[in-house]
Amino acid sequence: MAASYAPRFQPGLHAPHLCGPCRPVDVPKTPQAPTHVQLYCDLDGVLADFNKGCLALFPEGGAIAAKIPTHTVTKLTWKEEGEMWRRIEEKSDFFLSLDWTSDGEELWRWIDWNIVSSPAVLTGLPMGRAGQMAAKQKEQWCHEKLGSEVAVYCCGTRNKQKFSGQGCVLIDDRGDLREAWEARGGIFVHHTSTAETIRQLREILKSSQIGSGSTPAQEVPLQMTSICWAAQTPAGCFKPKCRYLHVPVSRRHRCWIQLWGFVWWHQRMFDDLPSFVDCIRSVYSPKHQAAFQADKDMDEQSHGAFRSMLETLRESCELGLPLDFLRAMDHPSPPSPLPPLPRQVRDVLAQVSALVQTLDVLGPDPKVVVAGSMGLGADVGGSDLDLVLCCDIEVNPKTALAAVTEDLLKAGEAVDVILLEQVAVPLLSFRMAGLSVDVTLNQMSSIRDILLFRYALRTAGPELSSMLRLVKMWLKARRIPGTKQGGFPTVVWLRLAIRFYQECKGSSKARRVARDWLRRFMVWAWQGLPTGGSPLALAGEQEYYSGRLAAGVPAGTLLLFVCEMVAFLEKSPAPSAVGEDFFRWSFFGFLQCH
Repeated sequence: MAASYAPRFQPGLHAPHLCGPCRPVDVPKTPQAPTHVQLYCDLDGVLADFNKGCLALFPEGGAIAAKIPTHTVTKLTWKEEGEMWRRIEEKSDFFLSLDWTSDGEELWRWIDWNIVSSPAVLTGLPMGRAGQMAAKQKEQWCHEKLGSEVAVYCCGTRNKQKFSGQGCVLIDDRGDLREAWEARGGIFVHHTSTAETIRQLREILKSSQIGSGSTPAQEVPLQMTSICWAAQTPAGCFKPKCRYLHVPVSRRHRCWIQLWGFVWWHQRMFDDLPSFVDCIRSVYSPKHQAAFQADKDMDEQSHGAFRSMLETLRESCELGLPLDFLRAMDHPSPPSPLPPLPRQVRDVLAQVSALVQTLDVLGPDPKVVVAGSMGLGADVGGSDLDLVLCCDIEVNPKTALAAVTEDLLKAGEAVDVILLEQVAVPLLSFRMAGLSVDVTLNQMSSIRDILLFRYALRTAGPELSSMLRLVKMWLKARRIPGTKQGGFPTVVWLRLAIRFYQECKGSSKARRVARDWLRRFMVWAWQGLPTGGSPLALAGEQEYYSGRLAAGVPAGTLLLFVCEMVAFLEKSPAPSAVGEDFFRWSFFGFLQCH
């Protein structure tokens, strides 16, 4: 049997199993020649002086410094290349601090003046931690030096060819990219000097006679469901024959894909809360809302999801997310399917927020966000209050939580203060105003779970929210082990409930479907292996993977859940029944079966 294609991913960046949210839509294609040039310009070595920045990292000279002026990486040995990237990673603002090349500014001024359609920057990303750092800093460098209106596309170097096509021109200092770019119909300009590059561009514009035309109006809405979303991520698309379109999109649409990928694909798109908020601002800013055109902006299906996500983000403001700018929009917001936070929770949130503002170790303006059952809208009496402390600087979680612990003890407003350091995620636990509070630092996964669950609750019926609360009651009544006792996190049980609801609601064979589904979960959880049919993944969501989730969980816990759920289904009406009787039956089914 032939070996399967297994690409090597950058840490924290994973190509999704699906390149788009659903099957691609057929878009009308015309065989006519392009009427304008789409120009892409490389950054490192063409506009930004990468070599000069590398030389500054080796003030002592040596073999590496002697090779860098000729070219960057290709002439370095494996060991020398590793040392160079190690020093680059140690300099936190390396890509942002790069200077113009000697004639790079002159080249961009000529391009900006002579190319009618908006030129874009197409730059490659290194592998590893440097790649995660480079994407954000390269965009910021371009916005400061070239202007905020210039589109910046970051991808792996080998994925640049996917932007090629008729009328697409690439300026790059790496001549080895020519063959792949021209194979897709594009025009490649090998940059050796500004004078030579300008000469070639003039010949291209003159020979094609498309330098002075205007960009044709788009005849159909932008089919977001037909675009390869994986190609818009820093990792790029790894499929040799992708059936989705590899085309450039606007910064607004790329940010929406980035937001959607964070919520539904488990991608580590954002390292901190400020970058997450900046992405949302780029998508839903009033300027973009005012410029929206229903016949050109995006198709109806994509726009429906676009509006639903906006409503989800708006109602999440009460949890402490700094998204107040969404409230000022003219678009009316439908009522939330979830009740507001209790007054007691709001008081604790305000007290903790005021306390962390005085800690210098957390940087300027740290935020406190409600997560867990309260944030998911599934809280019941006695639920813990989970808080996520978000700051925009790199800080050791143990150091930050230790500082919060010290201030809590000084203030005297909290009791039973315990700092758990010898765990995978450092946790600060205490009691305040009668609530048991757990605090973690910069857990973006908790924020993405909030949006994922609230989006599912908004697009489902009102009975789903009640079903989640019943699951919480069942866990408490049966004393099912939680995370601290070596069991499943509460979010796992809630995922099971939502997936059960999505698969069984309205089905005439709900009981058989549920039994098969529970057996599948039993095998999945006991083996601890991710599969394409993971029962923890919500409908339409990419594979949910959490490692060996069932490690250390007694088999009796899983058997209890399976037996009681099957008995619950066999003795009761189909779960498609909705209403007061459904909830009363569900409550007694969960708490009294067996």
